[in-house]
Amino acid sequence: MLTRRKFLVLAPVAVLATLAGVTAMNSRSTLQAFVDTLLPADEFGPAASATGAVEALESIFADSWRRWIELKKLTVWLNVSSRGVFANADARSRHNVVSMLDSLPVTSPRWKTYNRVRSAVMRHYFAHAERALAMGLPGPPQPEGFSNPHLPWKGPESG
Repeated sequence: MLTRRKFLVLAPVAVLATLAGVTAMNSRSTLQAFVDTLLPADEFGPAASATGAVEALESIFADSWRRWIELKKLTVWLNVSSRGVFANADARSRHNVVSMLDSLPVTSPRWKTYNRVRSAVMRHYFAHAERALAMGLPGPPQPEGFSNPHLPWKGPESG
């Protein structure tokens, strides 16, 4: 059921999404480009998207309607800031957009949304065995288990 409150939240998002040409299809590609801009593949491990960071974000943020809207707003902001589809922008433009979000005042709603999503990506990424093992860790970062039930330790145990 669409309440007045939900409508007032969704209307600006829908307008921005229309201006940016955001669809459900490029929303996922935008998230994938975003997580890979934050944590690209390097000699120490895979890119964030290769560890399932996009799927984890969608799962975590689907628990709450408000959080789901935050995730959608972030994809709209990324697309609008890159003047098109964020995923189609070159690496330098994507880094500039992320740097702009990172430099916003910490009290701004846009920074808070960006920070929540970024933190979820970081937690997910560093909770995976392939990343920890590539960094030389002998096992999970938290041997007693990961404290966030959405982000359990995944992968081979070694020690």
